[in-house]
Amino acid sequence: MASSPPDNPSSSGTCNGIVPVGDTNRTSSSSNTTQIDEPPTTTNNRSHSEAEALSKLIEADLNSIATASKRITKYGDQIKLVCERFKNLKEARGSADEYRELKKMVKKLKEQISSKHKDEPDESDAALHLWSNGSEYINLANVGKNEVIEQCWNSEQFKTRYKELEEQLRFCLLCFSVFPENVEINKRVMIYWWVGEGFVPPIGSEGSGKTPEQFANEFFDKLINMGFIEPVRKYPRHGVNICKMNPFVRSMVIEFAKNTYFFDFYDESNAEEHNSHSLRACLKGEGLTKIQDLGKLHALFNVDETILNFNPEWFSKMKNVKVLYLGRWQTSPTHHIEVEDITAMKKRNANVLDGLENVTQLQFLSLQGISRVTELPRSISKLKKLTILDIRACHNLQVIPNQIRRLKNLTHLDMSECYLLDLMPKGLASLSKLEVLSGFVVGDSRGSCTLDDLRKLPKLRKLSIHTGVNAFPSDTDLSALSKFKALTKLTIAWGRGSVKPAAEQRTAAIKNALTRTLAFKRVSNAELPSGLIKLDLQCFPRLNTPSWLSPLTLKNLKKLYIRGGKFSDLGQFQKLNNVEKWKEVKELRLKYLHDLKMDWSELQTLFPNLNYLEKIDCPKLTNFPSNGMVS
Repeated sequence: MASSPPDNPSSSGTCNGIVPVGDTNRTSSSSNTTQIDEPPTTTNNRSHSEAEALSKLIEADLNSIATASKRITKYGDQIKLVCERFKNLKEARGSADEYRELKKMVKKLKEQISSKHKDEPDESDAALHLWSNGSEYINLANVGKNEVIEQCWNSEQFKTRYKELEEQLRFCLLCFSVFPENVEINKRVMIYWWVGEGFVPPIGSEGSGKTPEQFANEFFDKLINMGFIEPVRKYPRHGVNICKMNPFVRSMVIEFAKNTYFFDFYDESNAEEHNSHSLRACLKGEGLTKIQDLGKLHALFNVDETILNFNPEWFSKMKNVKVLYLGRWQTSPTHHIEVEDITAMKKRNANVLDGLENVTQLQFLSLQGISRVTELPRSISKLKKLTILDIRACHNLQVIPNQIRRLKNLTHLDMSECYLLDLMPKGLASLSKLEVLSGFVVGDSRGSCTLDDLRKLPKLRKLSIHTGVNAFPSDTDLSALSKFKALTKLTIAWGRGSVKPAAEQRTAAIKNALTRTLAFKRVSNAELPSGLIKLDLQCFPRLNTPSWLSPLTLKNLKKLYIRGGKFSDLGQFQKLNNVEKWKEVKELRLKYLHDLKMDWSELQTLFPNLNYLEKIDCPKLTNFPSNGMVS
């Protein structure tokens, strides 16, 4: 910061004479070769192909450098401004408040610049850029680490494939244009966005009875199967939860997004904050001040804003916004977003979300990962059309008002990783359309919503529970859960005091050893829902297999995940004449189970039809195969 301020960047947007290679008149031999009468030898062919491929890789790299130089010049004036302000503050011995304000400006600027350059393309990325030059076949077997790229689309082929898409699927694809190059994108972000903007059919469309989320999942799969997006996954059996977009595909998608005013772009590869033509706008580090017409927006997406400065007047102008994605979309949980310190608002009982009630058309709101949001305002009850509320990982969130009961159209509520939440509002039981509820807290707080209250939710199909109660689930809890007829996916995570001291654990283990056979034989209505297809248990606090984890009752279970905790067995030591087996379980994941002692032969007896296994950090599992498909 002590160095001299940089000179004003030139208006040409170039640096040291570097211009995009694609803008020059190319006269290389690769584009102007002369036809010869005799066919070249195989060696000459190979040499020519390799030279051409290397030439195009260099061309792609130079294009990347030129693009980066244009991006950095965009911030020249801002860099000069903050340098001058810093110099003036030092000379005038500025106050702490003045330095604090400047620090925010510098942090924003740093985030803006660094986010543009942290993912520079490597050779393989440059090779993929060759698609945009119309190459249909490039053999790079002898060029660095790149794999052979065969039968790639060229621009005309892409346009044809794009035009063949149905209109709704085109809209879904164009949403990817907003993301920076070479980033991983969570499927859930896209599914919720498409549902929120109405890019997927409403419930019951086409006479199928499918939900919008099911339609969105089908759209996502279609885009993968057609090659528009690429799956990112470690193991092929896990399904696709994260994807990315090939650089050439992204460039073509951006072209269509620009031509149709789906988003505005300030250069060839970055969505613009301004919305002079588009119904959508982005937050790119400069807040809402540059968005020209908030009133016509249908969607506002936070691409890389790290400090959110809310103003109730801005919300009051967003009369038509359906999607308000202010939170974190990045797959890394370390990506930080925070709101302005509430004390700076200088208003008694101020809430950083004041004015949100004016966004009356809102259907999808994401605050995921935003810190300093301590409570949702009561006025959120006025968002009558809200269907998806994502407050995941709002680590400072302590209060969800009971007025949430008025959100009668809410189908998805994600409160997971909100570790300061203890009291669940009773109003949750009034959300009769709720299908997905994540982060429901079971504790000792009086007046909190209970599982018994949730029985009133007839459509609830996915539930995740966080509890600090060691004895959970009790017979009462199990009795309530057993009445969730639509529930197919259940996650239970124990924590915050649920693990007893070691001596108490040993006493409990002895007691369990004497009674477990009787417990296994016991006939009781206290059991998990019989319709469960997937069960995920995290940090289970006891040593022995509980009676409710039984193939006798969970006859439809296909996926069983156990992560962390004190499990010492999976029921394999029960001394029963006819041990029931997990005949329907196809997928088993075991992670961080240091006390679980089993041999592979024992597990095969318990899970005779298992076809996929994952084990991580389970040192007492013997003779187990490696992760993946099992015979």
